[in-house]
Amino acid sequence: KPSFDNLVGKTVIVTKGVMEGTTGRVISVDNEQEIAIVSIDIFQQATPTEFSVYDIKEFK
Repeated sequence: KPSFDNLVGKTVIVTKGVMEGTTGRVISVDNEQEIAIVSIDIFQQATPTEFSVYDIKEFK
């Protein structure tokens, strides 16, 4: 299985779903489930949100 640990601490953009176009910072990843926990600002409050690692990409 691939490892996505390199995403931790990086700023990413959501590429699919209702949050598409939203940016946030990766807090942690679950390599087994292929899920990233991304801190997204919702109403000026940082909210940890789960995304598939395939639904986000590094924001440059």
